[in-house]
Amino acid sequence: MVCAGLTLGACGVAQSEGADVAQVQRQAVVAGKRSDAFEYDISNLEKNATLAQVVTVSGKQYQGCSATLVGDRLVLTAGHCVVVNVGQWMGGAAPMLGDPGMLQYVVGEDIDAPLCRLMVESLHLNPEIAILSDGSLAHDSAIAVLKESVTTSCPQVVPLPVNRAPVDSLVGQILAQGGFGSTNDTMVYSKVKFWSALQLSEVNEALLFGRNIDHGMPSFGDSGSGALLRLSDGVLRVLGTASTTWGNALGFSRLDKDGTFLDAMLTEQNVCGALASQGVCRGDTLVHCVSKEVRHEDCTAQGLQCAGADAGAAACACTCNQGAFCEAGCACDPDCAACSCDAHAACDEGCACDSTCVPTPAMPMKSGCSSSGVVAALPLLALLALARRRQRR
Repeated sequence: MVCAGLTLGACGVAQSEGADVAQVQRQAVVAGKRSDAFEYDISNLEKNATLAQVVTVSGKQYQGCSATLVGDRLVLTAGHCVVVNVGQWMGGAAPMLGDPGMLQYVVGEDIDAPLCRLMVESLHLNPEIAILSDGSLAHDSAIAVLKESVTTSCPQVVPLPVNRAPVDSLVGQILAQGGFGSTNDTMVYSKVKFWSALQLSEVNEALLFGRNIDHGMPSFGDSGSGALLRLSDGVLRVLGTASTTWGNALGFSRLDKDGTFLDAMLTEQNVCGALASQGVCRGDTLVHCVSKEVRHEDCTAQGLQCAGADAGAAACACTCNQGAFCEAGCACDPDCAACSCDAHAACDEGCACDSTCVPTPAMPMKSGCSSSGVVAALPLLALLALARRRQRR
């Protein structure tokens, strides 16, 4: 098992500070890549959704497991990452959860320089979690409910939706996986985040397998990290949680098999939170909630900008002038003038509308460009706009 959980004994949770950790090469989950070098279509907001799990005991921090932010107040990890009696559990005892007050999830590239720390209010283990005859786990998932909304407390991150559709047809796809695991298959975990690319090679009833294709391989401490795939609708979703090693592959517990548990946890309030009534802007990225999933879209890709967060619901909006020379219903027409010259007055000398002024026609107009003493007609675009207005009247 890729065991690195909340317990301080059975899973060998490593301290996040001290001489041993200071000597760790900060290079990867084994042979992985840093975020800025990882060749996969993931934005920084999405990358920040991969979290480190940290436990605080008597003022000291202990690191173990990774996780994924999946809602405004929800973090998804492996079930075995929050069980504190792993040895007894493997021997037949009921699993016991750790104290949520000891637990936090760290946002950012480096545990020592976090963008945010997310404190936990409650822990919830998938009630269907089970140890299989081969030692692997079925339904190896757990969810931490956060004390605060990340929409308001941590603007550097957006939650990733959980996949609920069957994954069998996705075999052959390349998965992204990020985490804070060991760089050399020891129990000393990386304090910085690294990424691997795995090929979805096989699916059985409980697990999907990401095969090593020499683009990094998850290791101890990566338990609970998500198998990420951008599906045909363009949304990056979490397909499973890292649960067990299997030869040259990593087994992720299938989330599409956890419907009952996810239905109970992925409520509108927990997933959407502050996004339930309005979207927010993260730079020029619009973040909003659709059908109990947090979505985001790049406004600049549409030639727009994100606006309106302070006045109400944010939206991708027009960036150009919406004055008299913009065509009706097309406020972002590329031919719109960059100023708002009055159609019934002379073109302003320094206004961008001067560039459209034309020589005086046979029947001089009452207005014109006068900076050089030469009378000119109204801008052609203004005449067309006036003509359209008259036709509508």
